[in-house]
Amino acid sequence: MAQQGLLVLFLLALLYKAMCTRSHPQSRKDPFTSSIDGRFCLSWRLAVETNNELPWRTVPNQCSQYVEDYLIHGQYERDLELIMEQALNYVNGIPFIGDGMDAWILDVDDTCISNIFYYKSKNYGKQLEDEGYRIWGNVGDQWSDLQGNSSGNRAFKLPNPMYFVP
Repeated sequence: MAQQGLLVLFLLALLYKAMCTRSHPQSRKDPFTSSIDGRFCLSWRLAVETNNELPWRTVPNQCSQYVEDYLIHGQYERDLELIMEQALNYVNGIPFIGDGMDAWILDVDDTCISNIFYYKSKNYGKQLEDEGYRIWGNVGDQWSDLQGNSSGNRAFKLPNPMYFVP
């Protein structure tokens, strides 16, 4: 029963992220043939998502149209779907014990941005482990969500080319 509840919560959180982009029509715009510098912007986004571009405050001017296209024309949604598929495969392989002590850390800073420093100061994952919870995984759109001593057995980084939280 606890496994089903955890799985439902996990699915709802991931689906919420994916559904945010569904209201926009998709197109097959090719970033390499458009008027923007798609090759630079693709490399910049890769550097951002792999945490190699540090620190960065804003999207480079020449990439603002690229990022808009990425978010509203379907690629962001496809990236999320691939990550969700990987996460669900992982969740389905977890040997839940059923004692209510299985946990999953989900990124909440998109909706509760003002709480991020509170949770960081409390070392939430460590507190869960100290209370006997098994942290199976962690999903977040910032590397700061995924790093630390108690990030879980597996982390899933969601794409976010819009902002960086140190």
